[in-house]
Amino acid sequence: MPADTTPGASVEVWNRSLSAWCGPFQVTQADADGVVVRRMDERQPLPHAFPHAAIRTPRPTPRFR
Repeated sequence: MPADTTPGASVEVWNRSLSAWCGPFQVTQADADGVVVRRMDERQPLPHAFPHAAIRTPRPTPRFR
């Protein structure tokens, strides 16, 4: 299922250097070329767009009892 890439949506991004999903990030812009995100605690978006395949909806945080 594709991630919600509407502006304001919370997403995770695949970090190739870490080989891990990172986030959460907030979508600022999305088009056919890619998705632009920003860190939740920052105002400026990251300097490049990510391909749609590198974006996913965050997984729910497990709750421990």
